[in-house]
Amino acid sequence: MNGPIGVASRFPRWFSVVTLLTVLIVIAPAPVRSQTESQPVEPLVIRSGEWRGEAIAYGSLFYPEVHWLGGIRALFALDVDDLGTVGGWWNIDGEALVYVDGDVPVLFRQTHTGLGMFSDRGQTDEQAPSSSLVMTGGVGSRGTAETEFGSIDVGPVQNPFQSDVRILHADCYELVGDWIDPLEMLAGNEGWFLGDLNGLFRASFVGDDPEPALIERIDQLNADTQAWADEMVATGVFDLAATFALLVRAREIAVALAEADMCEDGPTPDPSTYISSFTYGLMLGMVVTLQSHEMSGSSLFAMVTALGALGNSGAQAMVGSEIQKQTQRIVGSSASAYGDGCSPCVDPESGTEVIEAAAAGDRLGQEFEIDGEVFTGDQVIDAAIK
Repeated sequence: MNGPIGVASRFPRWFSVVTLLTVLIVIAPAPVRSQTESQPVEPLVIRSGEWRGEAIAYGSLFYPEVHWLGGIRALFALDVDDLGTVGGWWNIDGEALVYVDGDVPVLFRQTHTGLGMFSDRGQTDEQAPSSSLVMTGGVGSRGTAETEFGSIDVGPVQNPFQSDVRILHADCYELVGDWIDPLEMLAGNEGWFLGDLNGLFRASFVGDDPEPALIERIDQLNADTQAWADEMVATGVFDLAATFALLVRAREIAVALAEADMCEDGPTPDPSTYISSFTYGLMLGMVVTLQSHEMSGSSLFAMVTALGALGNSGAQAMVGSEIQKQTQRIVGSSASAYGDGCSPCVDPESGTEVIEAAAAGDRLGQEFEIDGEVFTGDQVIDAAIK
């Protein structure tokens, strides 16, 4: 069965909510700081002029009998006048899968597009001074519902969109905000149980900077990081040497930022801020890859090695948790608790793979469950070597 139908008459109330959060699970071309970092202690002054940026949200949400998985990507521009008033525009596109486990199971495949404007809410309370922006506009949704009876075209459906953005950090070149918490609150108000939403909101200043060569280096590193992320997500293979090469370049840029006079009326960007933003983006790419691929033991071991150099405890924990799921998968599927003179026992054909996975997990302090028994990483490695 094919053909457009009226959504309001055929589908429950939650359907319109999914247009609020949609999208491609992608890696940011310019990785940014964690959304969970502390608020600034001083009121923020955003440099006057034009800013261009990107916002991403991806993850999962749950509604009774409904599982949503997807994300949204927004490109945007901010215009700040001499008084500090912020305006601008945004446009959104995205994709999502929505599985409905009802009397008749339904799988929605949706795409979303939308556009709107920014307005400036100004200063918030004294305990957490920061700028607050409002995104208002509309997001349209259309897609296909797959059921046991066939496919149904759904939409297009247009829904209003309004959400806040809290500006967490602003210097002469970089602006970082949080729109994840407001989106989660928006979904919660509509009755969704929060799953795991992640993302970023980042903008760069567009203007006559006194250090164009440095800006070119940053832009080139962003482009190369995007290519690194695209390759990793496409193949499920983690390249340790390439990751370290990107990190070295980021640290060189951070030092140059500290030495540069990026604008006349604002602070010089802090090297630690740039490195924190950059490493968070690298680890965000690692998480997406881990969630979308069954990775090899060698890639998992390489990721654990890289974690020691990336140095963001919150993001490290997120990556480490995903690595442990995969190392347990490899060890658990290739070993048994007891056998002929061994405990645990490892399939000889999987020896190298199990050794690499067990070594990766052992570095993270992981123990492995095999047939209901618990073994250390050293025990699993010893069994694989024998």
